[in-house]
Parts: sequence; C-alpha cells; structure tokens
Amino acid sequence: MSNSITVIYPGEEPEAILLNYDIELTGKRQTITCYIVNEGVAQPVWLQLKKFSIPSLKEAKGYLPVFEQANNNNNIDTSLFIDHVYRQIMGQEKLVISEG
Repeated sequence: MSNSITVIYPGEEPEAILLNYDIELTGKRQTITCYIVNEGVAQPVWLQLKKFSIPSLKEAKGYLPVFEQANNNNNIDTSLFIDHVYRQIMGQEKLVISEG
C-alpha cells in the first residue's frame, strides 16, 4: 500500500512536490521507492526523474542510508532532493536515521 507525502524542497524558489512511496523491508535492507505525483502540475525543470529508490540498512540504532549511484547520476538539486525526501519520509514514519 502506497503512502503519500508532500515535500517542500528549499531551493531558490521553494516548491511543494507530492510523492507516493512504498517501504519494503527484506532482512536488514530497507528500500523506499518513491513516485512523483504531478496531478496537473508541471514537474520542476531541475527534477530529473519521476521514480527513485532509497536503500538503507537496519542497525541497532536506526537505519543507515546506503549510497545508490543511480541517485547521484542527476544534477545536484535532484540528488539533494532525494536526500531531503528520505529524511522527510523517515520522520513521517517515525523511523530513526543512524549516524553511522
């Protein structure tokens, strides 16, 4: 079942972007898969994708994000947006991000 979140990305002109997401936990690996929902609103020019996944590993003190090369093949705003989305979703789900 997908959940929804509206993320305010604090770029030059802050923009509200609606996403649907699913969280899958396989063993210690958590994967958050996100889908941009446009609903009649043009996607920001800097946002270079409509779907992305954010992996992390479950540890004793929380979830440790795992580097995902595919998330860094985009412009810097898209990469920073993905990191921002991860923090927002983890907060909404009341999941702790490990400091490593």
